Amino acid sequence: MAQDRLYAAWWLAALRGLPRGELARLHWTDVDLHATELTVAQQRVHADGRQRTG
Repeated sequence: MAQDRLYAAWWLAALRGLPRGELARLHWTDVDLHATELTVAQQRVHADGRQRTG
């Protein structure tokens, strides 16, 4: 499973409880590997038949 290109996303969802909408909007700028921190700045939702980011 570690060979899966989305392994980090599955890990965050399963072990840290990140919702799908937050995972969908993560960018490398939201990740600080030195401080081992992840900042969720946006999320994607599906509303009224359209995808929206907020």
